[in-house]
Amino acid sequence: MYKLIISCNDKKVDEVVLRREAVTVGRRKDNDIRLDDNTVSGHHAQFSITDDKVYVEDLGSTNGTYVNGQRVEARALEDGDVVIIGKHKFTVRARTEESRADLADPTLQIETRELERLLASAQQAMSGRHGRKVLNWIAQDPRGAWWGFEHQPHPDEHGWVDARNGVRILLKEDARPAPNWRETLQKI
Repeated sequence: MYKLIISCNDKKVDEVVLRREAVTVGRRKDNDIRLDDNTVSGHHAQFSITDDKVYVEDLGSTNGTYVNGQRVEARALEDGDVVIIGKHKFTVRARTEESRADLADPTLQIETRELERLLASAQQAMSGRHGRKVLNWIAQDPRGAWWGFEHQPHPDEHGWVDARNGVRILLKEDARPAPNWRETLQKI
C-alpha cells in the first residue's frame, strides 16, 4: 500500500492513501485530487496500483508530469520518488505492514437508520455553526464511492457536480462500479 504526501511551496498540503486502483489528479472538480493551480490541466495525471506497484501516468497534460526531475508519460514509482504536477510535489511513500495495521478502514457499513441517527447528531452539533448542516444530500458515483453534499448536486458524465461549490465529503468507497449511480441521489 502507498500514500502520497502532497506539498506546495515546500508546505505540506495533504496526505492521500492510495486505496483504489486509479486516482486522478487535475484542475477539474471530477478529479479524485483537485488542484487549484492554473499550471495543471483539467485531467492532468493518474496514479494507479497494479500488482502492488504504484504507477503515475500523464493524461496528455499541457505542462507535463515529472518524476525526480524527468518528464514522463508513464512510470513505475518507488518509495521516496517525487512527482511534480504543476506547482505541487507528490512524494511517494510505501506503507509497511506495521503501518497498515494503524490505518483505519474507511468503508464502514451502517444501516439507513443508524446513518440518519448519526446525521441528526451531527446536525445538532452544527446548530451553533450558522444553523446549517453540512450534508444535505448523498449519492453514489459511477465508480461506486458514496459522497455527501451540502447542496443538491446534478449528474454529469463523471459523477455528481455541485454548481454552488459547497461541501463535498467522501463517505464510503465501494470496490465495484455502480451502473445505476444516477438513481442513488437522496435528500437527508
